[in-house]
Amino acid sequence: MGRNPNSESARNLRTNVSVAHLYHVSRPSHLSWKEKVELALEADFLDEEQNAVGHCACLILKPGNSQDFGNNNFKKSKAEFYEILKKVHAAGGNSIRIWLHCRGESTPYMTNDGMTIRLDVRNTFIYDVREYLWMARRLNILVFLVLWNGALPIGSQHWKLQGLLKDGVKLQSYITRALKPLVTAIKDEPSLGGWEIINEPEGVIKTYVPSKNRCENTLKLIFSGAGWAGYEFTMREIQRFINWQADAIHSIDPKSLVTVGAWSVRSMTDQLGWTNYYHDNCLYEAGRRSLGYLDFFEVHSYATFGYYRNFSPFKNEKKAYGLKKPMIIGEFSQAAGAGMNITKQFEYIYNNGYSGAWSWQANALGKNSDSLETQLKGLRTLKGRSDHGYIQVILD
Repeated sequence: MGRNPNSESARNLRTNVSVAHLYHVSRPSHLSWKEKVELALEADFLDEEQNAVGHCACLILKPGNSQDFGNNNFKKSKAEFYEILKKVHAAGGNSIRIWLHCRGESTPYMTNDGMTIRLDVRNTFIYDVREYLWMARRLNILVFLVLWNGALPIGSQHWKLQGLLKDGVKLQSYITRALKPLVTAIKDEPSLGGWEIINEPEGVIKTYVPSKNRCENTLKLIFSGAGWAGYEFTMREIQRFINWQADAIHSIDPKSLVTVGAWSVRSMTDQLGWTNYYHDNCLYEAGRRSLGYLDFFEVHSYATFGYYRNFSPFKNEKKAYGLKKPMIIGEFSQAAGAGMNITKQFEYIYNNGYSGAWSWQANALGKNSDSLETQLKGLRTLKGRSDHGYIQVILD
């Protein structure tokens, strides 16, 4: 599914950003901004005549390596980030997806044995993230924060993330000393849209694990492309990783919106012969924490060998996947679009029951990436549309 966007050259960057538009459904004017976002995401199954969708713009990747937040680094990046936000706003976008730790290259701050001390050495991480949220608020853009990245090899070189995935004690130290303080600090920021626990965890999944438990059995994923970055972790380890962090976020902010960036629908639906490994039951069985569920589904879709596979979102309406939660197309591109241009892609998503679309990526690094201008063109196609519902996000 378009692995080139996740190549080392494309990921030898800092932070990755995406943008979305959410659409109007009838709602009381007294609702909080989070309740309005929840209604926007849910509109596709609250009202089948209004297939509400987000229309989204781009992922932004910058030179460096996951160092934009923390250790006083944001001041080096914020002018460029603000320019991107302004362009997204002008094109009609109303949300953005941005990455934080990636594989732990710069943050969080840990001991040599993998126990988390705090978010960063210089203790500026929270302020840096908050400052970005303030910039987004001025432009009525909601920010979705991506904590981790599973699309590249982890291994011993990225021992921080490896430890969190393998060792529950280490994971809990991160949750207690880094994640919970971050959530507590920013949960009331109007521009905080939601959280993505990890991008494409299937990149490091063991696909050859047999089990009578469908939540653990990954034999269906053999030869699917999953595990492209190394067969490092069991599905149970991935599910616990997600469950514990989602639980921590929901325990502090019950109205928060949490998801995972799945590489393909093949890991996110029980239809078409596949398994939804991120179903509430699967996540709970792995981690046993009751608030560790996803609020909406996010899936990525790139053409393979020049065409979309028959299970791709670009070949199916959202209802084909049998999901009872909203679904966003979290990565796609014209460059890997099987001949569909960016405007057709955005229109297809808008018209077929999905709740958003985040395209890949603003700096056009990697074979299957689009330029920012290409993605803004896609956004402008939907700007002002209301035939399938439209939400105007006003944060001030």
